[in-house]
Amino acid sequence: MLLARAQQQLNGLAELHQRQKEESERLAEEYKRGMKAAEERIELVIAGRKELQAKLEKTLEDLEKNVKDQMMGALGDKVLALRKELEDKELELEDKELELEAKEQEPQAKEQELQAKEQEASRGVYGL
Repeated sequence: MLLARAQQQLNGLAELHQRQKEESERLAEEYKRGMKAAEERIELVIAGRKELQAKLEKTLEDLEKNVKDQMMGALGDKVLALRKELEDKELELEDKELELEAKEQEPQAKEQELQAKEQEASRGVYGL
């Protein structure tokens, strides 16, 4: 009887040991699956961040290009306006030069006219 009882306890302990071993293996498998899933999530997060970073860098490059184009456009408009203003000033300067030449020639024309009148007058006086 004592031997049977010891045998029952031994069988009970062996069964308990087997269940604990199975539970340990199950927990180890669950842990491995959990770790693998966590690694996959981390890889997805890293890949997502890399993709997001690439998109952000592309957006930043596009924005910089747009700003540069806009600045160049504004500068181009300013250059055109300055060129137009320069052309207007050059035309104005040419007009003033022509006026000045006309004014300079005016006294010469009056002097020539006066000389012509003097010559006529002298002819008239000597011609009498």
